Amino acid sequence: MTIHPNSEQRKKLKRYHIPGHAHELTFSCYHRFHYLNDPNCCALFIDELSQAREHFLFRLWAYVLRPNHVHLFIYPTQNEYKISAILQSIKAKHPNGIGISCWRRDRKDMTNYV
Repeated sequence: MTIHPNSEQRKKLKRYHIPGHAHELTFSCYHRFHYLNDPNCCALFIDELSQAREHFLFRLWAYVLRPNHVHLFIYPTQNEYKISAILQSIKAKHPNGIGISCWRRDRKDMTNYV
């Protein structure tokens, strides 16, 4: 089965939160703008990601910064955690450093990873 990037089918993919397992997180920039083409924005994002990693105590196994989106592969080390809180922390902090909204709003941000 092929899933096309802009199809409705892609928007209906289920996300799973299984404690004790690694999680792949993907999120897009606001209006899919290419904020991450700027090395300063990338550096700021990596700093914020590092702070979130220390605060939420997760292992960052891999990350990919594309011009308009981010892929993360994380492994939370705590027994109790919420992926939604980790994702919200990462997405909320980055715009503050550059004064603009960077991330595409997902109306299900708080429920996708519960």
